[in-house]
Amino acid sequence: MSEDVEPYVEVVRDLEACPSCGSGRLACVLGLHLGLDFCVQCFRVWERLPAGEPYTVDGEQLPFRVPCDNCAFRGDSQERKDAEAWRDLQQMLAFGGEFYCHKAVPFRAVPTEGEQDFEFPRKEATLDLGGECKPYQHYDKDRMRLCRGYLNAHVGPLIRKVFAPCEP
Repeated sequence: MSEDVEPYVEVVRDLEACPSCGSGRLACVLGLHLGLDFCVQCFRVWERLPAGEPYTVDGEQLPFRVPCDNCAFRGDSQERKDAEAWRDLQQMLAFGGEFYCHKAVPFRAVPTEGEQDFEFPRKEATLDLGGECKPYQHYDKDRMRLCRGYLNAHVGPLIRKVFAPCEP
């Protein structure tokens, strides 16, 4: 075999079903290096999970051990390049906001104008407005994974401060 030809590598899917529609008709569209999977049924795309990280543990999406390769909290991330947007995000997080990982969160292969990029899971609820119940949707945080980069940058320092030994 010549040195410039890569050997065949079997693609092992990390998800057995589409996170959007549940179909098992999946394809790897950009190979292992870029890591995008595609649902042939609903035309959603998502980034593969980091190697060795489970999708769920006993049904719960736990944070990964280390931040993803393209985490917003890495120093060279796309999100940090827009200084104003990054500052706004940091202020929101400082006042109790949370940040969720986008790995395995579906998005449309061909987006339509005005559509959100990632389709984080939602659930229906009702709100009582003066005796009238209004339906609305909100994020289903029970089915979302907290971002490891966010936890390291915002939650970790708070925990270390709380559990730091008291100075006399």
